Amino acid sequence: AMIQAGPFVRYVWGIHRDGELCHNPRIHQAPPWDPDRAVEQAWFRVERQTTHGFPRLNRALFTIRYWVVPLVEVAADPWQRERLATALAGMDEAELAYKGLVGVRDRLVGWLQRT
Repeated sequence: AMIQAGPFVRYVWGIHRDGELCHNPRIHQAPPWDPDRAVEQAWFRVERQTTHGFPRLNRALFTIRYWVVPLVEVAADPWQRERLATALAGMDEAELAYKGLVGVRDRLVGWLQRT
């Protein structure tokens, strides 16, 4: 489908411990979460991922455009703050582990709901 169909566009979001663009553990080691400073430490990242197929070449091109901003900037908008709090609160343990938010989710949700 990547080659024959499309183009495809999807958005992916996450909360990270720093504002670095690369989170490949072989290249960059993010600092550990400090639960007492989770809000100040948190960065919100959104990726716009696209896939463009080239059937005659039997190839596809995958691109990523990213936005990275401190979480406190995202939380300044009540609409975004509410949706982010709801999304975080609804994550199960496997999702939290995948997103690297084990141990800080509840603190972030509580702060988003009080702000």
